[in-house]
Amino acid sequence: EAERSVSLPSRFGFATPIETVVILNKVLHGRVFPQPIKWLFVRFQCPRWMRPDKQVGSWRIQFVESLGTRLTKSEVYLNEVPVGTIWFSGVVEKK
Repeated sequence: EAERSVSLPSRFGFATPIETVVILNKVLHGRVFPQPIKWLFVRFQCPRWMRPDKQVGSWRIQFVESLGTRLTKSEVYLNEVPVGTIWFSGVVEKK
């Protein structure tokens, strides 16, 4: 189950919360799907606005499900509390 989640003890100093979530989800997708795929950010759903000055602590992204590489869904946790859901879509890169 460890390969289906990725964690970060604190937000990247240079990144906003949404940038941190997108970066972590790309790392996670690289673990779940080892083939060369270009991942595109599709949607982030969050019940409340994530203010950069208030979103401190450890981040975790948990891979939930996929429709092949067409659409994936992952849950976002801050300090182990669910804060949102992120969707990606993948395009297989041709060599």
